[in-house]
Amino acid sequence: MKNHVQKEQKIKQRLKKAWVIYWEAAGGHKHINEDEKVVAIMSSRFSGERIRFLVQQIYTALRATQSEKAQVINDPEFNPFKAKFGHLGNIPCQDVVRAGHNPFLCARLVQNLRVIDLGDGKEKVEWEEIRYKNFPFLPK
Repeated sequence: MKNHVQKEQKIKQRLKKAWVIYWEAAGGHKHINEDEKVVAIMSSRFSGERIRFLVQQIYTALRATQSEKAQVINDPEFNPFKAKFGHLGNIPCQDVVRAGHNPFLCARLVQNLRVIDLGDGKEKVEWEEIRYKNFPFLPK
């Protein structure tokens, strides 16, 4: 039997509430490196509409071709990477935003966000989902 010594994780930063913008892949054919998963952490004071705009701009900057970027400037309605709000049941929810194609760029309003020092200059971001258990219209 091997004796595993678990290294204590050091929390470098802690936020009660924040927006996290991160990559999310659907299906097993797309892989996202853990080091590259979180793209940005934003103030929880930002409105959902502001975050939707930022997610759309970030996705376009990172994934669009140069000609698509120029086309979006000339015709904002053209943007094939429009960010959209999520839903709670059938109700639109501004606490979740998604843009693009697989992998998606997502934003979520979260609680208890922690930046953890993994050593060797590496960090990991962890958070808890905000639960919406007090909404009677949600399916159980």
